[in-house]
Amino acid sequence: RFSRFRLSRKDSTPAVASASGTTSPSNNKKNRKVFLQACLFIGSLLITNIFSYVYRIVEQVNGKAGFGIVLLAKIFQPLQGMFNIIAYTHPHVTALRR
Repeated sequence: RFSRFRLSRKDSTPAVASASGTTSPSNNKKNRKVFLQACLFIGSLLITNIFSYVYRIVEQVNGKAGFGIVLLAKIFQPLQGMFNIIAYTHPHVTALRR
């Protein structure tokens, strides 16, 4: 199994960590925070584009899309910036709440 060496922060002795994970609980917290922020960015992408995707698919299949899906696509597409701001500022807001 592949291992890598790194210096621990408490002292200068090398600590071994496997390629599949980290050794300290603080790194696990950081990994969870990074994963959550990545999920927020991906979620904002999906929320804003899913209606446009459905609109295009329905339009290709039927030749015309319904009013509801067009309305949802027109509402959510411009909100992508707002969702990105929420995802970007989430770590800062949670830090301020503590």
